[in-house]
This record gives sequence, structure tokens and C-alpha cells, in this order.
Amino acid sequence: MGEKEPRFRHFAVFILVFFVIWTLRATVFYSIDLSFATGLERKIYSESIKFLLWTAPVFLYLIFVDKTDPFLFLKLSTRIDLRKAMLPMLILVGYFALTLIFERSAHGRSFDVSPGVTGLLGTLGGVSITPISEEILFRGFILGKLSGMTSFARANVITSILFVAVHLPNWFWVNGYQPWIPVLSANIFVLSLMLGWLVKRSNSLYPAIAGHIINNFIAAGLKP
Repeated sequence: MGEKEPRFRHFAVFILVFFVIWTLRATVFYSIDLSFATGLERKIYSESIKFLLWTAPVFLYLIFVDKTDPFLFLKLSTRIDLRKAMLPMLILVGYFALTLIFERSAHGRSFDVSPGVTGLLGTLGGVSITPISEEILFRGFILGKLSGMTSFARANVITSILFVAVHLPNWFWVNGYQPWIPVLSANIFVLSLMLGWLVKRSNSLYPAIAGHIINNFIAAGLKP
């Protein structure tokens, strides 16, 4: 018990500091993003900041605080168990299919990306970096740490609540309260639960990263 308490305090402080810094970046300092002349410049800046605030601290924490192999802890070097991952992967595919059906029937939006290989790869490339940082922090680090402190189900729920919470500051700062925020929050919560389950079943972070990329790819391709 004596060893666990300092570890929990260190972890709790890490999460608190992260949320404070990220909230400031997503609100007060968000004007920096808007100052870039082109979308590409803004994208490069945004992804660089995300790596510095989301990914790098996780590796530093695992190396210097926990003194463990970050790739092993984050399930980036473990063997993927495809057999056990099959059920959550099928459910995730069903979730994506229902999303497309709902968007078409409720909002008149269909999946449509720029034609040709270039357009397809351009859209895919534009949505592939953020999920890596987000999965490393949330499904790799936070879920992994919480799973060592409580049951997986509870850890997955807490991780998913935090995953929703990290999106809220920028949404409210830019848009104020909008009716779509609770709906999107619920969707992200459910997606997070499924990705967390996928990590547990597959014993790897890579399927969750792939699922997250597909989700963002679908969202980027939805057009009226």
C-alpha cells in the first residue's frame, strides 16, 4: 500500500498538470493556431504541439518515474492477439456502419473524399497523426495506469470520461454551448470504451490506433 500511494499521487499530478496545460493551449493560446496563413502550417503546428504535450511526457514519465520500458507498457511492442480482438473489431465496424447510416438519414451527409488515390491518401494522411498521440496518452498510458489500480471496466470508463473532457475546452471556447456538444460527447465516450476494450482484447495499442484513424477518416469524409 505504501508503494502504491506515491505512484498514484505522481500519476494524478501528471494528469492534472496535463489538463491544465492543454486547457490553456486549447483556449487562451488557441489564437496562435488561427494566426497561421495556411491550413498546412496550422496542421504542422498543431501536431507538433500535440506531440510535445501528449506523447513526449508519457515516454519521459514511464522512463524516469516508473523506470519501465515505455514501448512494452504502452503495448507498442507486444504481439497482437487477433483471435481475441475479432469481436471488438467487428463491433467497431458495426459502429462505423451505423454512424454512416445515421449521418445520411438524420443530417443528409454522405461519405465523399476527393477522387483518386491522391485525394484518398491526402485525407487519410491528414487524420492519421492525431490518433497516434491520443491513443498513446489515453488508451496506452492512462488506461494502462488505471487498470493497475482498479478493475478494467472502471478504468475504461474513467479513461473515456477523461477523453471526452479533453475535447470540451476548445469546443466551448470556439463555439460556446451548442446542442451538438452533448451528442458528440456521447459518441466519443462510446468510441473510447470500444477502443479501450480493443486494446485489452488485442493486447496491443495498434488496433486501437487503426480504429481511431478510421473514425477520423470517416468524420473528415462526411459531406452534405
